[in-house]
Amino acid sequence: MAGEVVAYERNYGGFPIDGKEYGELSFSDNELEKAILQAPHWKEFPPGNGLLTIVYGTSWGGPFFVNNSDPLSAPNQPRIPPIEHGYYYFEDELSAEEGKNQWDDSLVFTRGSSRNYTFAIYDADTRILYFGKNKN
Repeated sequence: MAGEVVAYERNYGGFPIDGKEYGELSFSDNELEKAILQAPHWKEFPPGNGLLTIVYGTSWGGPFFVNNSDPLSAPNQPRIPPIEHGYYYFEDELSAEEGKNQWDDSLVFTRGSSRNYTFAIYDADTRILYFGKNKN
């Protein structure tokens, strides 16, 4: 069930542990989807507003993972295309530290500018896994 790396970026340019990671893996079969269906904390699309804001943005902010490296793309466009059929995983480390539900994406924007989360989105139609991590 090995995936092929389509994209990977790591930027921890600030404080030693502050920064972002982003990647994409492509799969040739549906073995990852089978594993996701058995894994805890993966949910079927659509995700909640917190993760949607992180990935696609809203009128007040985001997206927080954008494709500015492609000169043919408009600036600040989401890295992840719209997904109709898929699964997502979200973990908010700050919620866990506060004793709250760390799998709930609705709390990610409730504490100022500090956000420590990991997400993964699997597009079942294209068999691409998108993943990201933010620490600040």
